[in-house]
Amino acid sequence: LPAVAGLAITPAGELVVQREGAMIGQRESSWDVFDPEGHWLGSFRLPIHSRLLSIGTDHLVVRRGGESDDRLIEVYRIRRL
Repeated sequence: LPAVAGLAITPAGELVVQREGAMIGQRESSWDVFDPEGHWLGSFRLPIHSRLLSIGTDHLVVRRGGESDDRLIEVYRIRRL
């Protein structure tokens, strides 16, 4: 299995790395966020049947769907500490 399952870049140049969630039986995918210099900023989890569509400075846009044809578009606020 690959060490990285997905990548995204925020408008601020932060790297968002999906490191888990590609294996059968996992219920969530794990994502880490790094600043442009490579320092870890934090992490978040998404339900396994989710796809990160877009990431902004203060939000995530996610498409979520299960085994049926139902699809939901969800927006999550990013809280920076």
